[in-house]
Amino acid sequence: MAQEYSYNDLVRMQEQAIRRVRDMQERARLTLQEQEASVTEEEAPPAEPTPVQEKKEEKPQPPMQKPKPQNPLGNLINLDKDKAVILPLLLLLGKESSDNILLLALMYIMA
Repeated sequence: MAQEYSYNDLVRMQEQAIRRVRDMQERARLTLQEQEASVTEEEAPPAEPTPVQEKKEEKPQPPMQKPKPQNPLGNLINLDKDKAVILPLLLLLGKESSDNILLLALMYIMA
């Protein structure tokens, strides 16, 4: 079932593979050059700022607000009924040294 190739066939296939690789590299290089050209065109600054741009620059920025501290127990307070039942069950079974697979299954349900 295995097809045997002659030496000439192997050389021809190798040359074709090399040509395909070079074609792909050339296409990749052209694509990269096109992208770089479009980026440099976009980055070019305007010659003179328009009046609208000048007005935007004059507006003072509002002061940054400090982020509110997050409550680490916030997710526990807003539990739905199912999770409110499973959580104490997890705690009780964890203290009783029960089956670890059962605990993992309950934690999966909690997620």
